[in-house]
Amino acid sequence: MIRLMSKQPKPKDVIETFINDIRSVRHSPRFQIIVTHGVLELLVNTLVEQTCKHQEKIIESTRDFPHAVKLVLLSEKGIINDSQFKFIDNFRKLRNSAAHGAQFVLKEEMLKPFANLNAVRNPAYHDVKTKLEK
Repeated sequence: MIRLMSKQPKPKDVIETFINDIRSVRHSPRFQIIVTHGVLELLVNTLVEQTCKHQEKIIESTRDFPHAVKLVLLSEKGIINDSQFKFIDNFRKLRNSAAHGAQFVLKEEMLKPFANLNAVRNPAYHDVKTKLEK
């Protein structure tokens, strides 16, 4: 029996590809931010495709529906909560700085919006963090 392989990568393959992409640009925080934002943008587009009635128009019309507007739509529909909205929107702003600035140096204050994010959203984070610190 011949089984046809799906053209869509399996989720594990997608994650491994993303991790490998990040590793390939480990020398550059600018490129790490841009690659990571690309994955977040794919996630946002997937959520729009799965939850919006006019998803084709929203996805195809990037001038009328830029990334920031898609975030607002998902937030207003209750697809993402306020902390998820703030995280993705702050990362969008960081990406814009990295992508459009002639010079980009990642500074500690730029990461403040992301401090304690895991601790707030995932109670198991404390256990994992404690184990890693030992």
